[in-house]
Amino acid sequence: MNTATSFRLQLKECRSALTIYYIIILLIFAIASIGMSSGNSTSGLEASTAWFLFVYGMNTFRANFLFHLQFGSTRKTLFKGWLLSTGTICLGMSLINLILLLVLSLLLHFPIGSFVFSIQIDNVFLRLIAGTVYYFCEYLMLTSAGYLITSGFYRLNKTGKWIVGTLMGGCGMLAIFLIEPFESYIDAIFLYPSSHPFIVSGIFLVVATMILSFCWLLIRKMPAKTA
Repeated sequence: MNTATSFRLQLKECRSALTIYYIIILLIFAIASIGMSSGNSTSGLEASTAWFLFVYGMNTFRANFLFHLQFGSTRKTLFKGWLLSTGTICLGMSLINLILLLVLSLLLHFPIGSFVFSIQIDNVFLRLIAGTVYYFCEYLMLTSAGYLITSGFYRLNKTGKWIVGTLMGGCGMLAIFLIEPFESYIDAIFLYPSSHPFIVSGIFLVVATMILSFCWLLIRKMPAKTA
C-alpha cells in the first residue's frame, strides 16, 4: 500500500462521521432558530468542530495502525497518509464552517456569533482568509494532540494507562484551580487572536509540528498489539 492509497482509505473512513456531524449541527441550528427570542444570538460551531476533531484524532490510530501492518505497509506510509487526510479534513471543515456562517448570517439572517466576525481586519476577503487559516491551524493542532494521546496510550501496558490517565485527570483538575488568579491575563490571551490572527495561527502550526514530531517518534518503532 502506497501513501496515496493510505490517504484515500483514511479519508474515506471519516466520511460517515463528518456527514452525521453536520446533520446534527444543522438540526441544532434549526431547533435553535425556532426557540430563540429576538435580540439573542447563538454560536459554538467552531468550538464543537474543535472537539469533534480532537476526538477524531483519538480514534484514528489503533485500527489504522493494525490494518496497515496487516497489509504490509510501513509506519511511514501510515503516518503520511494520516497526516494528508487529517490536513484535508481540517481544511475542508474550516471552509465548510465558513460557508455555513456566511449562509446563516448573510442569506438567512440567522443571529450567529463567530470569531471570524471579530477579526480586526478591514478587508472582508482578507478577514475570511485569516479566519480560515486560523481555524485550520487550530484544528490541526487539536487533532494532532488527540492522535498523540491515543498513540502514547497504545504503547503503555494496562498499569501504565491507569497511572498516566490518573495523572492527566489530576493535572487537569489542578489547572482549573490554579488559573483562577490569572483570569485577566487569560481574557487578554483570548482577545489576542482577533487582532493578530496570523501570528496565533503560526503559533498553532509550530505547536502542531512539535506534536506531530512526537507522534512520529512513538509510531516509527511501535510494536503491533492486538490486545
